[in-house]
Amino acid sequence: ESIGMSFFEYINYHRIHEFIRLAQSPEVQHKTLLGLAQEAGFQSKSTFNKSFKLVMGCPPSVYLKREVR
Repeated sequence: ESIGMSFFEYINYHRIHEFIRLAQSPEVQHKTLLGLAQEAGFQSKSTFNKSFKLVMGCPPSVYLKREVR
């Protein structure tokens, strides 16, 4: 509560940043976005997409396209 997030929001925040770290690693370029999300700790595609958009302000595919440029 003191950081302005629920426990699950806090956990998903860190999972999203782990997903981003994994997605930028050349060793996992063969994996799908869902595969990376699962590796970061998400069990559900819908939870991942919703959480990602809340934290980063856009869907994961859009974010990664911006980061590649």
